[in-house]
Amino acid sequence: MDQLHNIPTPYLWPILIVLWVLIFFVGRKASPDPELLVEGGKYSRPFSALEQEPTAKEQLFKSWDENTKGKLRSALWWDFLFIPIYLASSIVACVIAGRFLASACGIPFTITFVIILLQLLAGLFDVIENVILLRVIDGVTSNGLLTIARVSTVGKFGLIGLGILYFVFGLIALLCRR
Repeated sequence: MDQLHNIPTPYLWPILIVLWVLIFFVGRKASPDPELLVEGGKYSRPFSALEQEPTAKEQLFKSWDENTKGKLRSALWWDFLFIPIYLASSIVACVIAGRFLASACGIPFTITFVIILLQLLAGLFDVIENVILLRVIDGVTSNGLLTIARVSTVGKFGLIGLGILYFVFGLIALLCRR
């Protein structure tokens, strides 16, 4: 972690921008087309529909055939690539924020390190969710697995949100200092 902490901040900004560009492009591939869902349905995201009502796939999707399953699997495999990209982005953003917070407020880097570890936990939650969704596509509808997927989804977004808030507070500290 020392190596990352010792990289000069001016180098971290371009790295963060490149990662954000990758997030944009890979994130689009990792999101299945909402057009797969029945028009006027109660879900706007195919993976939400799969997670919430796996036994109603035939009613929630326009068609539930190998083509639909292939598109969903493809999006999940792209999401597996997306995970390390957004984790790297989050870690770099937390390091930048941690530096600003340390200089402006005296917050120790240990706090930043904990936030970074929580971002890694968010990535683990995302992997768990994806593995379960791959199984749901193949027909598994175990309530236990679906509960784990839902908890993983909530945990993932909560921890990612914490990382984003930390970055925002770091930017506020930078702006207030200037």
